[in-house]
Amino acid sequence: MISFKDAIKEWEAPLEEMMIGYSALTRKACADPSKIFVIVYWNKDKESNDYKAFDVGLNKVKGRWMVDGVKFHAAVGEKIKAAEDSNRIGKTKIQINYPDWAKPMDDYQEY
Repeated sequence: MISFKDAIKEWEAPLEEMMIGYSALTRKACADPSKIFVIVYWNKDKESNDYKAFDVGLNKVKGRWMVDGVKFHAAVGEKIKAAEDSNRIGKTKIQINYPDWAKPMDDYQEY
């Protein structure tokens, strides 16, 4: 489990984004916790931007908001992949700051 505050920081870091404040996010989480971690991505089929919300297992555990680490890291991975795809097709030039656990394959060397 990852604390909600740490998850917010980890979500913002790859694309240097800034989410709304923690208090506002916890209020939104009370209403619908599955709509906190959301991305916009290019949908090739629709030829337009689309949205995807991730269920990262956000819930209260002993009074603290927590996320499921496995689900959360999968969501961050999808977010990074969407940014890579957008860069690759020339829609954006997003600078991606990869977390240590999600380095692009180009950064790995074969031994």
